[in-house]
Amino acid sequence: MLSSAAKYFEFVRFSHTVFALPFALAAMTVAARGWPGWRTVLLILAAMVCARTAAMGFNRIVDRHYDAKNPEALRRIIANGVKVSVFPTDVIEKMYASAEELYKGLI
Repeated sequence: MLSSAAKYFEFVRFSHTVFALPFALAAMTVAARGWPGWRTVLLILAAMVCARTAAMGFNRIVDRHYDAKNPEALRRIIANGVKVSVFPTDVIEKMYASAEELYKGLI
């Protein structure tokens, strides 16, 4: 399970989500005209991470046929040691359930 989650995070470029967090926090601060409180911050962080990770996963799955025909994309993927495949449903369901649990705990 842990190795499948690690593969998924590499698949969706989770590091790019971490890179985008300061921009989300800056936008939050501007929109709230100051500090909105820890509860709001945690909800925004959870929403941002979950939404972006899900969107990147969807995008990678949808684009897999195009990436397979694109020699440059294929070379880059193979050079990074990434195996192009659709992730098992149980991994995606467990990640969704974890996100739901986190969300319910923050409300």
